[in-house]
Amino acid sequence: MSTALLAVAPFDLVVVAIVIAIGEAEIWLPPGGCLGGQFPFGLCNFGDSLAPPVVAVLYTTAAALALLGRRRWPMQVLVSIAALSSLVALIWVASPGLGYFVPLLIAGYSVGRYHRGGHPWLALLGAAAILFATSAIHDLRVPGQSPSGSVATYDIVLLGALPMGRALQTRDLRAELAAAEAREARLAQEETAHRAVEAERARIARELHDIAAHGASLIVVQSVAAQSVFNSNPQRSRSALESIESEARTMLSEMRQLLARISPTPSEAAALNPRETLEQLVVRVRTAGQPVEARLEPDLRLGDDLELTVYRCLQEALTNALKHAPGAVTKVVTRSVGGRIQIEVENGPPTRADASKGQSGTTDGGRGLAGMRERVTVLGGSFAAGPTPEGGFQLRLSIPAAGR
Repeated sequence: MSTALLAVAPFDLVVVAIVIAIGEAEIWLPPGGCLGGQFPFGLCNFGDSLAPPVVAVLYTTAAALALLGRRRWPMQVLVSIAALSSLVALIWVASPGLGYFVPLLIAGYSVGRYHRGGHPWLALLGAAAILFATSAIHDLRVPGQSPSGSVATYDIVLLGALPMGRALQTRDLRAELAAAEAREARLAQEETAHRAVEAERARIARELHDIAAHGASLIVVQSVAAQSVFNSNPQRSRSALESIESEARTMLSEMRQLLARISPTPSEAAALNPRETLEQLVVRVRTAGQPVEARLEPDLRLGDDLELTVYRCLQEALTNALKHAPGAVTKVVTRSVGGRIQIEVENGPPTRADASKGQSGTTDGGRGLAGMRERVTVLGGSFAAGPTPEGGFQLRLSIPAAGR
């Protein structure tokens, strides 16, 4: 508690100083004297207190200091001041003046403003009842004094302090709620931006994988073929080297197109022709030595995302066939049926001894199939891949022509 009191708001220190000044000024005025004008505009001592001045000073100081905790412990402060004021009034017959009433008034207001628990009215009604009872008993014990209506006035003012504080608390809560909603909205925007960045990173990774895996696979196959016939068939070796050069140039061109999509400039063309691109892809794979039988439906109407997905999936499937089943006949079919683009790629078992062990359908431990599945799923399509009974591999995918 002492640590919390060290962090008291400067405004509360001013309030405590003012309460002490008002209360003790009232105590030290001569009986019947007023400061600053006649009551109720001035501070007056009505001479109805039988308590020694030192008791009144100690009470005023203690009650004012208790107000330092009114923000953190408003209910406890109200109860403490009410109990202390009643004790002083009943034992020493101290005057229920401003030094008695102002701390209670501020404490009642603080309950309305800062108390977040339930039943604040019960505590305030109890404090008002204590004020009324002790004031009445005090007036009966002072010779020549009778209970007056001023006590009822004090109670009304005291009870009015709580709704005033509650109204300000409602305003504060609305401001806190608005700030929390703004903070949540900002965090949601940041999360959305973060997800967009992650999605873009994943897209770029897939693009780079597909470009590099396809190009590198063709280059490896052609380089092996060139080495195997380097001495026996120089012309065929030269043809393989020319294919390597062509594939490397194509791979670099596709990477430039990818970079152009990431950071386009007016002079960079990022559009691809789907039919020509698929035909050129099939021609490059055939040139690499893989027999491909293709039935590509002409005039497919594809949007940019769908066009790229179809191209990359076919590229990945042909790359897998070239790597895992070199020399096997690979059948490719693309068609538009019922508003969906369907692609089927099937290859037979490998016919060369240098084929990779097992038909996995991937070029790097599953990244290829996973990447294709991600591309198709994003556009609302279906994807299926697996071995055939003859020992080959088959891939089928179907994507809505309009995308998602």
